[in-house]
Parts: sequence; structure tokens; C-alpha cells
Amino acid sequence: MKRLISLCFLGISACGGGGSSSPPPPPPPPPPSIAGIWDLTGVANVDSIALVRGDGRVVQLADNTSTSCRSVAEGQLSVSGSSFTGSGVAVILPGCTNPDGSTSDTWVNSGTFVESSSITEQTTTTTANGTKTTVNNAWGFDPLYDEASSLSKLVGNWSDGPDTMSIDANGVMSQQDATTGCVLAGQISIIDSTKNLYAVSFTLNNCTGASAGANGVTQSGLGALDDKISPIGFLLAVSGSTSNGGVIITGGGITLNPIAATAGLKMRIR
Repeated sequence: MKRLISLCFLGISACGGGGSSSPPPPPPPPPPSIAGIWDLTGVANVDSIALVRGDGRVVQLADNTSTSCRSVAEGQLSVSGSSFTGSGVAVILPGCTNPDGSTSDTWVNSGTFVESSSITEQTTTTTANGTKTTVNNAWGFDPLYDEASSLSKLVGNWSDGPDTMSIDANGVMSQQDATTGCVLAGQISIIDSTKNLYAVSFTLNNCTGASAGANGVTQSGLGALDDKISPIGFLLAVSGSTSNGGVIITGGGITLNPIAATAGLKMRIR
């Protein structure tokens, strides 16, 4: 009897009433996705790129071309329809500071987006010294995101400043920093083979001096291949938590076919 009731509820013609059943309605379209590679627009002397995964994980690299200062941010976006909110942390990479002398911020933002087209958002940052700044930004979708990803594209020796990072056919990363002694062991993985976004994770050991706090901490984040430049570059930003509640953020770019001019990856312990 329960089976008969359920069939009638679904409108099966055998339950009486004659006529034929109507086809089921089409499924609703998937919600819009904020995933992509996004380029900051309309800000003088600042080049910035954001990598966003489908689940809202975001990393951002920024370069002030007038001061040569660079920053890296990471965090999480929460999406509802075509709107989003987010929060995270950011650091100024070694060699520069914020105007108030600090080297790290927390940030919150909110905005709207059009999938694979544009983002409009407002971000408020609070430095470690308590200085608050609110800015409105616009971002454009970078077609780099729609290029296929493959570990075979990453195989080789990459210039990381004065050091060399090796990536093998399985995405295994290895490197030793001649200055800090840090030995890097990591993994790059494919997220979606039809999109140019990679999962990146590595651990540092044997670090000395100011970098010693990074020993044993696994840092994870995102990367993307940039073939708009020559030699080809790989942009990445990762973060990890230290045992005393601190945050380590590392970011920058490495280039294929080693050249001395690359700025390479930089790390800040917050």
C-alpha cells in the first residue's frame, strides 16, 4: 500500500485519471562559481592576482611596482548566489613594511561577482598595529584559468631567486635554500585538469636563524602556471600554522629555465 501511495503521489497514470504523465522539469542550473584567476584592475602601480578555488579558498599576490614591495594574502570566501564574504590574513614580504611599520594584516571583505567575468568587492584590512583601511576594488577574469593543467607542464628546474626548485613528473617538489638552510619537500597536485589551478603543499626543515620557526610546518595553498611571460612562470602562495599559534605565509613566482633576475619565493612568519 505504501508503494501504491507513493506512485500516485508522483502522478503515475496507472493510478487512474487517464492521460499521460508530464516529463519531469529540468534540474536547476548550478550556482555561479567564483573559482578562477582574477586580476586587479584600476589601481595605479599595483599588480595583483588572486587564485580562487571552487570551495572559496583564496590566495592573493600583490606587487607595488613603484616601491618594489610585495605582499601575500590567504583566506576563505563564503559564497551565496552571486554574493560573497571572506576573511583571512596577509603579510608584507621581507624588505618592506606597512606605513605604520607593521608587516602583517587581517582582512575581511564582501562583494558580488559574475562567473568568469568580474568581481566587485570592498575590503577592510587591520594591521598588526591596529591601523584600519577600507578600499573598493574591481577584478577581471583572467583567461589563463581556462587553460588545461598538467603535471607534465611543470617538470624541470625552476629559478627561485638564487636557488633552484626541482619538480618531477609526479609533481614532487624539492629545494634547498643556500641562505637559510631550509630544505623544502612538497607536492603539486591537479585540482581539475581542465583548469589552470594547482594544489600546492610543502614542508620546510633544517631552517636556521629567523626562518627556524618554519621547521616542520606544512604549508598549503594554490598555484597557477603563467605562460604569458617568458620564461614561463609558476605563481604560488601557501600558508601554515605554527605550534605557538602563529601563521607562516610564503608566496611569489618561480620561472622555468633558471634566470638570476627572478624575485623568487619569500616567507614571512606572522
